[in-house]
Amino acid sequence: MFSLMLLFSKHDYRTRYSSWLGIMGEGLAIVIELMIYWYTSKAFSFDPKIGSYFEFVVMGELALLIPTRLIEGVLDPIRNSRNSDFIESIILSKFGLGRFLFTNAFSGVFRELIRIVLYFVILLCFFQVNISTSGVIGFLMIQIFYMPMFLLMGLVLGSILIFFGRGYGAMNKVLLLFVVLSGAYFPQTVLPETLQVLVSKFVPYSAIVSNSRMVFKESWLEAGTWPFILVFVLSTLGCIIVSKMIQNLFLMQIKNDRKFGF
Repeated sequence: MFSLMLLFSKHDYRTRYSSWLGIMGEGLAIVIELMIYWYTSKAFSFDPKIGSYFEFVVMGELALLIPTRLIEGVLDPIRNSRNSDFIESIILSKFGLGRFLFTNAFSGVFRELIRIVLYFVILLCFFQVNISTSGVIGFLMIQIFYMPMFLLMGLVLGSILIFFGRGYGAMNKVLLLFVVLSGAYFPQTVLPETLQVLVSKFVPYSAIVSNSRMVFKESWLEAGTWPFILVFVLSTLGCIIVSKMIQNLFLMQIKNDRKFGF
């Protein structure tokens, strides 16, 4: 599975960065994006307890790159799986549908990791952001610990998509709302108290954004690891269970299509 994931990652990398110009273009796009945030942050004051708006919003944006890619990596193959023969061949193969979805989702993570590294290099070289080695390691560790949770989220949404046969557009709108409420672009303290409680409990993006900022500023060991390990283990178990359920749902859908002559 790892070798196939590596193959998918290489294909994704070559598709996105077909030459060195692609990497330079990615770097230029990041510089432009950071300049927008930089000059926007100069336009208004921000709570000194939180820090500069520039660092606040950049860390929030970086924290959402991998979760978004994992969810898309699961939903896109399911949405585009109009060819039941292709899905059936994967299910009946030794590889299995669950492993195929996992591989497709994780294949884009390598590219997002490259983008995150580019962000940190540019922040350090051009914007003089105080970046420590422990902060970067902590930030990346948080992404790793939360990967299964967002993969599980993608699998659950994928199950709903298979069962009802529609709803992709509505899911995207809900996910966009989650991104807005996650605290990536403004502090959640500006929200009404009731909404703050709901967001903290039911918006998964909120946890990874706040924890990514926390470990970036603090020592990784001081932040504590056991809660993140627990999230990792429980989410991994959930992924295994839901991936089996998705395969059964697809098989049921294929049988119904054949029964009614589709």
